[in-house]
Amino acid sequence: MRFCAILVFSFLTLAANAQTTDSFIVRKHVSFGFKNGDSNRAVKALILHSTFNASFPNTQLPDTFSVEGVLKQFQQYGVAAHYLIARDGVVYELVEPNNVAFHAGKSQLPDGTTAVNSCSIGIEIMCTYTVGPNEAQYASLRKLIDQLDTNYKFKYILGHFDIAPGRKTDPWHFVDQGYFRK
Repeated sequence: MRFCAILVFSFLTLAANAQTTDSFIVRKHVSFGFKNGDSNRAVKALILHSTFNASFPNTQLPDTFSVEGVLKQFQQYGVAAHYLIARDGVVYELVEPNNVAFHAGKSQLPDGTTAVNSCSIGIEIMCTYTVGPNEAQYASLRKLIDQLDTNYKFKYILGHFDIAPGRKTDPWHFVDQGYFRK
């Protein structure tokens, strides 16, 4: 009987820990901007991006940091990242990590790999050309990177500008606090 009680307690403890491991992530899956992958997808890179809402609800008065506005833009262009970090530090999972999100565009990793979407995970951080990430976003980004890196052991953690030089400049106003790994 005591063994059963210990076993049940251990199971409940493990379950509670599993729930708290990624409880800071809000699942807000989109139906666009990705293709189905599989759980054995070889992921070797994490790509950091910047985004903001430039057009929702209208172009005269956009809500620059509207998550819904950013998602409407992504849908319009048929793109998505795996994760979006809002200004309040909330992390939204837009695409399951085993799927291939269309976030990198025409790009190349330092080892010459050109099919970057197929071997990477993308994180969008909401900021603008003039307003960089805030402390809540950096804290959430660190936590998310640590969690993902535990699972994927990334060879590269790069900015979009690293894989698409001359074409992309994001993440904007990003302070590299030991995030990048080339």
